[in-house]
Amino acid sequence: MEGGDILSAAALFLLGTLQALHAQKNPFLEQIRNFPQEKIHVTTDRDAYIAGDTVWLRAHCVDAATLEPLTASRYVYVELRTTDNLLVRRIKILQRGGVYAGYLPLPATLAQDEYVLCAYTLYMRNLGGDYLFSKPLSVNPYRQPEKRRRRTAAGPFDVAFFPEGGYLIDGQPCRVGFKALGKDGLSRQVTGTVRDDRGRTVARFASRHAGMGSFEFTPRPGRRYTAECVQTSGGKARRFDLPEANDFTFVLRVEPNDTSFVVSVRSAKKWRPQGLKLLVHRCGTQCYYKEWNPQHASLTFLRDELPGGLYQILLLSPTGEAYSERLGLKRRDEEAEVTMRQEGTLRQRSKVTLHFEVRDTKRRPAQGDFAVAVTDRKAAAPVATAGIYSTLMLSSELRGVIEDPDWYFAPDNAQGDEGLDELLLTQGWRRYDVPKLLRDEYKEPYYPMEAGQEIAGRIERTAMFSKKKKLDRYTMRLLVPRSGYATSAPIAEDGSFALNGFDFPDSTTFVLRPTVRGRTITDARILITPDSFPEYRTLPARSDLRGAGAKVYRAARHGRHAEYRYRHRGRDSKTLGRRHRRKRAGTPPGSTVVERRADQGGQRRDDPRLHREDARNAGHGTKGTIPWAQTGLYGRRSTGGNNQHVK
Repeated sequence: MEGGDILSAAALFLLGTLQALHAQKNPFLEQIRNFPQEKIHVTTDRDAYIAGDTVWLRAHCVDAATLEPLTASRYVYVELRTTDNLLVRRIKILQRGGVYAGYLPLPATLAQDEYVLCAYTLYMRNLGGDYLFSKPLSVNPYRQPEKRRRRTAAGPFDVAFFPEGGYLIDGQPCRVGFKALGKDGLSRQVTGTVRDDRGRTVARFASRHAGMGSFEFTPRPGRRYTAECVQTSGGKARRFDLPEANDFTFVLRVEPNDTSFVVSVRSAKKWRPQGLKLLVHRCGTQCYYKEWNPQHASLTFLRDELPGGLYQILLLSPTGEAYSERLGLKRRDEEAEVTMRQEGTLRQRSKVTLHFEVRDTKRRPAQGDFAVAVTDRKAAAPVATAGIYSTLMLSSELRGVIEDPDWYFAPDNAQGDEGLDELLLTQGWRRYDVPKLLRDEYKEPYYPMEAGQEIAGRIERTAMFSKKKKLDRYTMRLLVPRSGYATSAPIAEDGSFALNGFDFPDSTTFVLRPTVRGRTITDARILITPDSFPEYRTLPARSDLRGAGAKVYRAARHGRHAEYRYRHRGRDSKTLGRRHRRKRAGTPPGSTVVERRADQGGQRRDDPRLHREDARNAGHGTKGTIPWAQTGLYGRRSTGGNNQHVK
């Protein structure tokens, strides 16, 4: 571009070795050191199931900055949720040999509906629900119910408008992205017209993909603009106000093409960019940070010189505050080539051997972990959810729901690049707070990496407990009767304790005993801290099917009993009954028996449903499934005296 600068990667990017980064202060490098981040993608054998089926899955955990495999987290948690964000089932997958693989059994009574499969590590709680993995799953019953009347797309909808760089500028050509959503949270295809307050048409537009698109016009001083939109499927037109212009700021304009990104700064004529800085980073790696030269009309970044990934381009004030932001994506070309060779014929009950060969871009044998699923073509619909490429490159980097992310990377899609740029106009990216990083304000993780199992809690004094004795003189001992494993941990002054450094499968019984000088304390009450899990965002379904959700039970303690209530679609209305108090035979006085029964992705041998005797005690009369509300444990809890039995 005439009057602009074209910089090569050798002079532009600071993606050298770590030794070179040590030589200068790099806030992004410091942030990554203090708070490394993870990404997860889960591959399932298919996307549509029948109630009672088993979902076979494989989780891939990688470093968010480099996309290199990570195994620092010992476990990956996978949940099945309704579209109303109600938990149906949770499993816990143990990492073995760098691989997270397991299965999730679907309840046979699961209603026909669209569900959401969620996955995360406990360390990912530090990022919140926006950056956790999710994908839709369809579940059908054994018997097809009566056909439901499908809802038409025509109906209430809303359109949001996003000026490029954050603001409209009077007298400057401005690009505006938009996104149309229905009342159910799904996208709507719309067309529209932009008019000023005098009724003059200044732009026309139509959505390209998933309700998103863009248009360009030049705002005039003192004018107000509205957009009249109508769905392509029909219905009434709706009118929306466009954001007002702001002539007292600066905005970025990014023009992507096949070979480069052209970056320029726009402002009102009376404002000139002085002392502004341009910062570019890719997934937490600082790439460019220099003062903007007002003598140059634009700055060009060559695509061939850029590593693949999502880029955040920021225009900063002299004090480091963000004026404007823009996102851009450079595709990664490091895709492996996979070939398959078949031995045998596809006749019934005949053996078939499949040979796979994976090569990198240089035609060398590729190294890594691979997941392969073989399903019946008649029983499984074609895969419609996001693949690992679009998950790691796009979905895991942006906030909000991205419908059909693989569409943007399809090799035969001529509109993929334009649609991708319109997506980046409307979606937010906040993995790093850049202004705070420049002020040396680094975010610290609140939750640590889960390197193994831990049983934590505290002890409380009872009436017979001597208040003169300090609690930190006691020790909490743990015993596993089946294997004879034993360990201990000191008790703090406030009575808290934490036992870790072990790794046992589900349904393992742990016995806890507070001791002093080898003597068991019988007049102390032991309280186990329940596990905590992140709050997950609600995702829209892929279709219009909205069946009745599965009942989700929760346990609430009242006095010395455990009372079970259930919640159906958010209503807490019915008490199922009180459990009988039990005391486990052979349990020494003063001991607490904890039996963990959380599904651990293929390690479980029994059915996570109540036995008939337990169901009668709980007031069911028949078998039922009771997920533990806070911990995701299945089974029963009985309390009585100083003994506690958790399954």
